[in-house]
Amino acid sequence: MAWGSKKGSQADWPASSGPGVAPQSHVPAAVAGVLGKETPAPKPEPKAESQKRPVTERRMVERKSPELVQFDGKGVFVSGVLKEIVQVEVKERNKQGELTGKVSKCIQYTFFNDEERKPYKILGTYDLNNKISRADVGLYCEITYIGENPDVGRNGNQMKEFKVQFEETGNFSDGSPITDEDIPF
Repeated sequence: MAWGSKKGSQADWPASSGPGVAPQSHVPAAVAGVLGKETPAPKPEPKAESQKRPVTERRMVERKSPELVQFDGKGVFVSGVLKEIVQVEVKERNKQGELTGKVSKCIQYTFFNDEERKPYKILGTYDLNNKISRADVGLYCEITYIGENPDVGRNGNQMKEFKVQFEETGNFSDGSPITDEDIPF
């Protein structure tokens, strides 16, 4: 039994308290006499039930890295809301797929497809970089790979061409809204 507790019989009380008198200190009388003072009784501990934190039910969903889509055949299609445009470094590979040791900077576009509830990312090409701008972030977009243009190329690589469509917003291409002042008549 703990000192200062009022439960139990008089036999549990310190001898100096006397019969029928509850102890005034949680410190035994012998120790209190040496110290010359009494210490206050400890506050009762809260019930175990009140110490429990309320449990909040949470539904956890794993967050995965966006899947990198490679346009390796005609008709490859990506759609979703354009979420982010960032510059990344990419390790270059030769025609055989071996790393060359060179690193080049490239633009990466990240999309979120609501239907599949899945993020995608694509690396920018000359054609895509000319058709997509920062003003398009937040808009729904569809990109379809058309193929390589044999008339345009460099170092034996032909330019990849894409059909890029964005939802119509009623805004200029820079993202600003069209107002009455913009109409000349």
